[in-house]
Amino acid sequence: MPQRTSLPASLSLPDEVYEQASIYQLGSMTGLFMPTFSNLFVLIGIVIGSIIIDLILLIGIIYFTGVVIYYLALFPLFVLIGAIGAFPNHNLRIYVFDNGLLRAKGKRYEVARWDEITEVWQKSGRNSYRISAFTCLLKLQDGRTLKLTDAVRFVHYLAGIVQEEVGAKLLPTALLTYKSGETVRFGKINVNIQGINNGKELVPWNQVDSLFAKEGQLFVQKHGRLLKWSVVKVNEIPNLGVLAALVDSIVKDSGSQQTS
Repeated sequence: MPQRTSLPASLSLPDEVYEQASIYQLGSMTGLFMPTFSNLFVLIGIVIGSIIIDLILLIGIIYFTGVVIYYLALFPLFVLIGAIGAFPNHNLRIYVFDNGLLRAKGKRYEVARWDEITEVWQKSGRNSYRISAFTCLLKLQDGRTLKLTDAVRFVHYLAGIVQEEVGAKLLPTALLTYKSGETVRFGKINVNIQGINNGKELVPWNQVDSLFAKEGQLFVQKHGRLLKWSVVKVNEIPNLGVLAALVDSIVKDSGSQQTS
Protein backbone atom coordinates (compact mmCIF):
# COMPACT_ATOMS: atom_id res chain seq x y z
CA MET A 1 0.00 0.00 0.00
CA PRO A 2 1.45 3.40 -0.98
CA GLN A 3 2.20 5.86 1.77
CA ARG A 4 1.33 9.56 1.77
CA THR A 5 4.50 11.45 2.58
CA SER A 6 5.70 14.83 1.43
CA LEU A 7 8.31 14.50 -1.31
CA PRO A 8 10.56 17.19 -2.77
CA ALA A 9 8.53 18.04 -5.87
CA SER A 10 11.52 19.42 -7.77
CA LEU A 11 13.38 16.12 -7.33
CA SER A 12 10.46 13.73 -7.80
CA LEU A 13 8.46 15.16 -10.71
CA PRO A 14 9.00 15.37 -14.46
CA ASP A 15 9.49 18.96 -15.59
CA GLU A 16 6.08 19.18 -17.28
CA VAL A 17 4.28 17.85 -14.20
CA TYR A 18 6.23 20.17 -11.91
CA GLU A 19 5.20 23.11 -14.14
CA GLN A 20 1.50 22.14 -13.99
CA ALA A 21 1.70 21.67 -10.21
CA SER A 22 3.24 25.12 -9.86
CA ILE A 23 0.64 26.80 -12.08
CA TYR A 24 -2.25 25.34 -10.09
CA GLN A 25 -0.45 25.75 -6.74
CA LEU A 26 -0.87 22.09 -5.82
CA GLY A 27 1.82 22.12 -3.14
CA SER A 28 4.06 19.17 -2.30
CA MET A 29 3.55 15.74 -3.83
CA THR A 30 2.29 13.17 -1.33
CA GLY A 31 1.59 10.14 -3.52
CA LEU A 32 2.01 8.56 -6.94
CA PHE A 33 -0.26 5.94 -8.49
CA MET A 34 0.56 4.03 -11.69
CA PRO A 35 -0.38 0.83 -13.54
CA THR A 36 1.09 -2.54 -12.61
CA PHE A 37 2.96 -2.58 -15.92
CA SER A 38 4.15 1.00 -16.33
CA ASN A 39 7.31 0.29 -18.34
CA LEU A 40 6.64 -0.50 -22.00
CA PHE A 41 9.87 -2.49 -22.45
CA VAL A 42 9.15 -4.60 -19.36
CA LEU A 43 5.65 -5.29 -20.70
CA ILE A 44 7.05 -6.41 -24.07
CA GLY A 45 9.69 -8.52 -22.31
CA ILE A 46 7.06 -10.27 -20.19
CA VAL A 47 4.97 -11.06 -23.28
CA ILE A 48 7.90 -12.44 -25.27
CA GLY A 49 9.34 -14.34 -22.31
CA SER A 50 5.98 -15.89 -21.41
CA ILE A 51 5.37 -17.02 -24.98
CA ILE A 52 8.87 -18.54 -25.30
CA ILE A 53 8.58 -20.43 -22.00
CA ASP A 54 5.10 -21.64 -22.92
CA LEU A 55 6.25 -22.90 -26.34
CA ILE A 56 9.22 -24.74 -24.79
CA LEU A 57 6.91 -26.46 -22.29
CA LEU A 58 4.35 -27.28 -24.97
CA ILE A 59 6.90 -28.73 -27.38
CA GLY A 60 8.57 -30.72 -24.58
CA ILE A 61 5.28 -32.23 -23.42
CA ILE A 62 4.28 -33.16 -26.98
CA TYR A 63 7.71 -34.65 -27.68
CA PHE A 64 7.87 -36.81 -24.54
CA THR A 65 4.18 -37.73 -24.10
CA GLY A 66 2.51 -37.06 -27.43
CA VAL A 67 -0.22 -35.23 -25.56
CA VAL A 68 -1.35 -31.73 -26.52
CA ILE A 69 -2.38 -29.62 -23.54
CA TYR A 70 -4.72 -27.15 -25.13
CA TYR A 71 -4.67 -24.52 -22.41
CA LEU A 72 -0.90 -24.28 -22.88
CA ALA A 73 -1.46 -23.87 -26.60
CA LEU A 74 -3.90 -21.03 -25.91
CA PHE A 75 -1.77 -19.39 -23.20
CA PRO A 76 0.16 -17.10 -25.62
CA LEU A 77 -3.17 -15.77 -26.87
CA PHE A 78 -4.26 -14.93 -23.32
CA VAL A 79 -0.93 -13.22 -22.63
CA LEU A 80 -1.25 -11.20 -25.83
CA ILE A 81 -4.81 -10.13 -24.98
CA GLY A 82 -3.67 -9.05 -21.51
CA ALA A 83 -0.77 -7.08 -22.96
CA ILE A 84 -3.03 -5.34 -25.47
CA GLY A 85 -5.35 -4.37 -22.61
CA ALA A 86 -2.47 -3.03 -20.49
CA PHE A 87 -0.70 -1.14 -23.29
CA PRO A 88 -3.02 1.91 -23.61
CA ASN A 89 -2.48 2.86 -19.94
CA HIS A 90 1.20 2.02 -19.48
CA ASN A 91 2.08 5.73 -19.34
CA LEU A 92 -0.76 6.74 -17.01
CA ARG A 93 0.25 8.46 -13.77
CA ILE A 94 -1.85 9.97 -10.97
CA TYR A 95 0.13 12.45 -8.86
CA VAL A 96 -1.41 13.39 -5.50
CA PHE A 97 -0.50 16.71 -3.87
CA ASP A 98 -1.43 18.64 -0.75
CA ASN A 99 -4.01 20.69 -2.63
CA GLY A 100 -5.23 18.36 -5.36
CA LEU A 101 -4.23 15.77 -7.92
CA LEU A 102 -2.90 15.63 -11.46
CA ARG A 103 -3.71 12.92 -14.00
CA ALA A 104 -0.96 12.57 -16.61
CA LYS A 105 -1.12 10.35 -19.67
CA GLY A 106 1.65 10.97 -22.14
CA LYS A 107 1.65 14.71 -22.73
CA ARG A 108 -1.95 15.21 -21.62
CA TYR A 109 -2.46 16.67 -18.13
CA GLU A 110 -5.67 17.06 -16.12
CA VAL A 111 -5.65 18.90 -12.80
CA ALA A 112 -8.27 18.84 -10.05
CA ARG A 113 -7.76 20.92 -6.92
CA TRP A 114 -9.60 19.66 -3.84
CA ASP A 115 -11.44 22.99 -3.50
CA GLU A 116 -12.67 22.76 -7.14
CA ILE A 117 -14.32 19.34 -6.80
CA THR A 118 -18.09 19.51 -6.20
CA GLU A 119 -19.01 15.82 -6.45
CA VAL A 120 -17.27 12.47 -6.01
CA TRP A 121 -18.98 9.32 -7.31
CA GLN A 122 -17.74 5.76 -6.82
CA LYS A 123 -18.89 2.84 -8.93
CA SER A 124 -18.01 -0.82 -8.61
CA GLY A 125 -19.09 -3.50 -11.06
CA ARG A 126 -17.80 -5.77 -13.79
CA ASN A 127 -16.45 -4.91 -17.22
CA SER A 128 -17.25 -6.65 -20.53
CA TYR A 129 -14.83 -9.46 -19.60
CA ARG A 130 -16.73 -10.05 -16.29
CA ILE A 131 -13.72 -8.77 -14.37
CA SER A 132 -14.23 -6.54 -11.33
CA ALA A 133 -13.99 -2.86 -12.27
CA PHE A 134 -13.88 0.31 -10.19
CA THR A 135 -14.31 3.96 -11.16
CA CYS A 136 -14.12 7.15 -9.14
CA LEU A 137 -15.66 10.07 -11.04
CA LEU A 138 -14.85 13.65 -10.04
CA LYS A 139 -17.08 16.56 -11.07
CA LEU A 140 -15.56 20.04 -10.93
CA GLN A 141 -16.96 23.55 -10.60
CA ASP A 142 -16.15 24.44 -14.22
CA GLY A 143 -18.13 21.47 -15.57
CA ARG A 144 -15.14 19.21 -16.20
CA THR A 145 -15.10 15.59 -15.13
CA LEU A 146 -12.10 13.44 -14.30
CA LYS A 147 -12.12 9.64 -14.06
CA LEU A 148 -9.90 7.56 -11.81
CA THR A 149 -10.08 3.86 -12.68
CA ASP A 150 -8.44 0.59 -11.71
CA ALA A 151 -6.05 1.07 -14.61
CA VAL A 152 -3.77 2.18 -11.73
CA ARG A 153 -2.89 0.07 -8.72
CA PHE A 154 -4.47 0.81 -5.32
CA VAL A 155 -7.26 2.87 -6.90
CA HIS A 156 -9.52 2.18 -3.89
CA TYR A 157 -6.91 3.78 -1.65
CA LEU A 158 -6.67 6.71 -4.05
CA ALA A 159 -10.47 7.11 -3.98
CA GLY A 160 -10.32 7.13 -0.19
CA ILE A 161 -7.81 9.98 -0.28
CA VAL A 162 -10.07 11.94 -2.64
CA GLN A 163 -13.14 11.34 -0.45
CA GLU A 164 -11.23 12.45 2.64
CA GLU A 165 -9.79 15.62 1.08
CA VAL A 166 -13.01 16.68 -0.67
CA GLY A 167 -14.97 15.85 2.47
CA ALA A 168 -12.80 18.23 4.49
CA LYS A 169 -13.51 21.02 1.97
CA LEU A 170 -17.28 20.49 1.68
CA LEU A 171 -18.10 19.52 5.28
CA PRO A 172 -18.29 23.12 6.68
CA THR A 173 -20.98 24.06 4.11
CA ALA A 174 -22.91 20.84 4.76
CA LEU A 175 -22.81 21.47 8.53
CA LEU A 176 -23.98 25.04 8.05
CA THR A 177 -26.90 23.85 5.93
CA TYR A 178 -27.81 21.21 8.52
CA LYS A 179 -27.62 23.61 11.47
CA SER A 180 -29.81 26.14 9.66
CA GLY A 181 -32.59 23.53 9.68
CA GLU A 182 -32.39 22.64 6.00
CA THR A 183 -31.99 19.16 4.51
CA VAL A 184 -28.61 18.10 3.15
CA ARG A 185 -29.12 15.74 0.22
CA PHE A 186 -26.82 12.99 -0.99
CA GLY A 187 -28.78 11.35 -3.79
CA LYS A 188 -31.42 9.19 -2.08
CA ILE A 189 -29.98 9.93 1.37
CA ASN A 190 -31.34 12.94 3.26
CA VAL A 191 -29.82 14.37 6.44
CA ASN A 192 -31.71 16.84 8.63
CA ILE A 193 -32.34 17.64 12.29
CA GLN A 194 -34.82 14.73 12.58
CA GLY A 195 -32.26 12.14 11.52
CA ILE A 196 -31.02 10.34 8.43
CA ASN A 197 -33.36 8.72 5.92
CA ASN A 198 -33.19 6.86 2.64
CA GLY A 199 -36.59 7.88 1.31
CA LYS A 200 -38.28 4.90 2.94
CA GLU A 201 -36.98 4.81 6.49
CA LEU A 202 -35.95 7.48 8.99
CA VAL A 203 -33.40 6.72 11.72
CA PRO A 204 -33.45 9.41 14.46
CA TRP A 205 -30.11 10.75 15.64
CA ASN A 206 -30.51 9.28 19.12
CA GLN A 207 -30.45 5.82 17.50
CA VAL A 208 -27.49 6.38 15.15
CA ASP A 209 -24.04 5.24 16.24
CA SER A 210 -22.25 5.50 12.89
CA LEU A 211 -22.62 5.16 9.13
CA PHE A 212 -20.26 3.35 6.76
CA ALA A 213 -20.03 1.63 3.39
CA LYS A 214 -18.98 -1.96 2.79
CA GLU A 215 -18.96 -4.03 -0.40
CA GLY A 216 -21.00 -1.46 -2.28
CA GLN A 217 -23.73 -1.19 0.37
CA LEU A 218 -24.54 1.46 2.97
CA PHE A 219 -24.85 0.46 6.63
CA VAL A 220 -26.10 2.33 9.67
CA GLN A 221 -24.86 1.23 13.09
CA LYS A 222 -28.09 1.50 15.09
CA HIS A 223 -27.87 0.89 18.85
CA GLY A 224 -25.19 -1.76 18.45
CA ARG A 225 -26.75 -3.58 15.49
CA LEU A 226 -26.18 -3.14 11.78
CA LEU A 227 -28.96 -1.81 9.57
CA LYS A 228 -28.32 -2.56 5.91
CA TRP A 229 -29.99 -0.08 3.61
CA SER A 230 -30.26 -2.37 0.59
CA VAL A 231 -32.37 0.19 -1.29
CA VAL A 232 -29.35 2.48 -1.55
CA LYS A 233 -26.08 1.46 -3.16
CA VAL A 234 -22.79 3.32 -2.77
CA ASN A 235 -22.65 4.14 -6.49
CA GLU A 236 -25.92 6.09 -6.04
CA ILE A 237 -24.48 8.39 -3.36
CA PRO A 238 -22.47 11.48 -4.31
CA ASN A 239 -19.81 12.67 -1.85
CA LEU A 240 -19.87 9.63 0.38
CA GLY A 241 -16.91 11.09 2.31
CA VAL A 242 -18.88 14.26 3.09
CA LEU A 243 -21.92 12.21 4.16
CA ALA A 244 -19.85 10.02 6.50
CA ALA A 245 -18.06 13.04 8.01
CA LEU A 246 -21.35 14.93 8.45
CA VAL A 247 -23.05 12.00 10.21
CA ASP A 248 -19.98 11.48 12.40
CA SER A 249 -19.95 15.17 13.40
CA ILE A 250 -23.68 15.19 14.20
CA VAL A 251 -23.46 11.98 16.24
CA LYS A 252 -20.52 13.36 18.25
CA ASP A 253 -22.35 16.62 18.91
CA SER A 254 -25.46 14.71 19.99
CA GLY A 255 -23.39 12.56 22.34
CA SER A 256 -21.62 15.53 23.91
CA GLN A 257 -24.94 17.33 24.47
CA GLN A 258 -26.40 14.26 26.20
CA THR A 259 -23.42 13.96 28.57
CA SER A 260 -23.27 17.67 29.41
